[in-house]
Amino acid sequence: MRDEGLTLTVQDPANGSVVGQLGNSTVTANVRQQTDGSVQVRFHTSDAQDPTLLDRISRSYDRRMGR
Repeated sequence: MRDEGLTLTVQDPANGSVVGQLGNSTVTANVRQQTDGSVQVRFHTSDAQDPTLLDRISRSYDRRMGR
């Protein structure tokens, strides 16, 4: 999320959540371990002023994960 210019306002590793701000937009990332041991990461925003923001964050995440 920082790669895309967001300021992290909440980092809660115990609950697997991160919240970031970019202008008037708030983005939440949730990390959950699945029963098969894999990890699921979801990004959510309810007020993004930039319709491409979540896509850019997702691509940045994929790059960092080597995908």
